[in-house]
Amino acid sequence: MGALVGTEQKMTTLRVIFILLTTILVVTPCRAVVLDWSTVSWTAGSLSNTYDVDGDSKDDVTITISGDTSALVSGYPTISTTMQGGLGSADDGLELRLNFTTDSQSITVTVTFLNDYVGASDVSFSLFDIDGNRVGASPNYRYRDYLENIVASGDSGLIAAALTDSTANAVAGSGTNQTVTGNAAAADFGTGSGDGNVGVDYGTNNVNSVSFTFGNTGNILGDNPQEQVFAMHDVKFKSKIPEVGTTLMAVALCAGVIGTRLIRFRRQPKA
Repeated sequence: MGALVGTEQKMTTLRVIFILLTTILVVTPCRAVVLDWSTVSWTAGSLSNTYDVDGDSKDDVTITISGDTSALVSGYPTISTTMQGGLGSADDGLELRLNFTTDSQSITVTVTFLNDYVGASDVSFSLFDIDGNRVGASPNYRYRDYLENIVASGDSGLIAAALTDSTANAVAGSGTNQTVTGNAAAADFGTGSGDGNVGVDYGTNNVNSVSFTFGNTGNILGDNPQEQVFAMHDVKFKSKIPEVGTTLMAVALCAGVIGTRLIRFRRQPKA
């Protein structure tokens, strides 16, 4: 009878410890980080840079510019405070200036997550000064900023973004076929108004990379757009893997509890 009671006590204790361990692992927060342009550098005019943003000496994220990169104005991309998106105070962003020679040219910006951040969640960022310069009766523009292919890539395929437009641009389409078109001039330079802002958010989806294509749409005067400029603000994201130190501490704690319990059971007199 005593042996049976002892066995039941062991099973009950192990169940409690298992539940405790599972709960700790579930609620252990993933690491939230920010690619803050105010704290990193970008070699002016370079097309790709990689950053360690959490200080663990491992690369976390790479930003790459591809496509018709010959249209980039000399010295761009670069980090600057030129466009503020209505923030009200000077804050750095990655500024891109382009002088496309035809309205069919475009560039693609890709954010790739590395090491602990492959499968990142809560990915979000804002784009500033997505607008259009109307110089005559509608639909005449000298340029008309246009975003397309605004998607993330995950283990299961393409993932759509939740987009937020402003008064100088408009979101159209749905899912992975969404576009954003500039429809008025935005005063985003300096502290600005934020009229040309576009919010990009992938929510809790786990993504390996995100990208968008920037160019022109139709209805501009001629085939040679004016110089265009926009900025990418800070990129926020979380690791898919929980904090290693916290998790190991939880495992060690529970292992210690299990060991203590087993020692006590062994020392109990047999019935």
